[in-house]
Amino acid sequence: MVGTKEETKSLNSYLDKMKAGVTASHTLLCKEDTEITAEAIKCKYLGKADKTHTIFEAIKIHNKNMEALVENDDYAEGTLKRFEVLERHVKDFLAFRY
Repeated sequence: MVGTKEETKSLNSYLDKMKAGVTASHTLLCKEDTEITAEAIKCKYLGKADKTHTIFEAIKIHNKNMEALVENDDYAEGTLKRFEVLERHVKDFLAFRY
């Protein structure tokens, strides 16, 4: 906006900050070597995840993290085994259902 009123200066300052944030988001995506799209920049700027996990992917990630915790003796081996059984049951159910 063009003008000298405080409202104009405030809006221009807000827009400058927003532009800097979008530029920073673009730069981060370039460093991550990911596909750069308007949606990807928007998600990065707003702090939203581009990709969500399926329930099965979330269980696999959880189990991988649990393996490290079992190695550090934070959890018992049996706990990990139960989660691995859960993973198999979910996989079987998804194959049966879909």
